[in-house]
Amino acid sequence: MANRSPEDRDALKGLIAEYFANQGDPAGGSVVETLASVGMGYLNQSLGNLPPISRSTERQQLAAFLGSTYLQGTRPSPMNNYLRQLQQVAEAYFDDLHVARPPAEVVTILATLAVGHTRETDPRPTRMVATTKFVDLYLGGS
Repeated sequence: MANRSPEDRDALKGLIAEYFANQGDPAGGSVVETLASVGMGYLNQSLGNLPPISRSTERQQLAAFLGSTYLQGTRPSPMNNYLRQLQQVAEAYFDDLHVARPPAEVVTILATLAVGHTRETDPRPTRMVATTKFVDLYLGGS
């Protein structure tokens, strides 16, 4: 969907909030806003799907992926210290790109996405690449 429309962000926000409500885990506004920015970054970089699917279906699938990945990242084992490490990776990557670092809450949300997207057994570089990818998508959708 290289030709995104202005209503895509609002639709994504609504679908993400609906996903969290359906899971019984209502998310705060900053979580929904950050996930919508990541989703818009994906839509900016996407060339569409083959075979083509409707725009509403693509939004629904993207909202479900972002919501489930975020929730997965909020439920690591108690011994998981990867979240702090990935926050540091995201902060360093923002600095390396010479862009203004977003609020700490946004950095934590992006790191949480990376934790949810990777497995505990993944090597550290895999987690770091996942983190930088979510940062890139966030910047592309902001």
